[in-house]
Amino acid sequence: MAYEDFPRLSKRDRRVQRTTDLTDEVIVAVEASTMAASSEPLDGELDPKHAAD
Repeated sequence: MAYEDFPRLSKRDRRVQRTTDLTDEVIVAVEASTMAASSEPLDGELDPKHAAD
């Protein structure tokens, strides 16, 4: 990676958005979204034993 790209890319890593700031429209869109079938191997991550406390 070129040094010139590092500051720009490292700033992008620090952007955050609080979920409390999401509009109702965005929340509805996220809740209605679906994942591609190729993501099925990730379904195991939904197992409660893997959930964060």
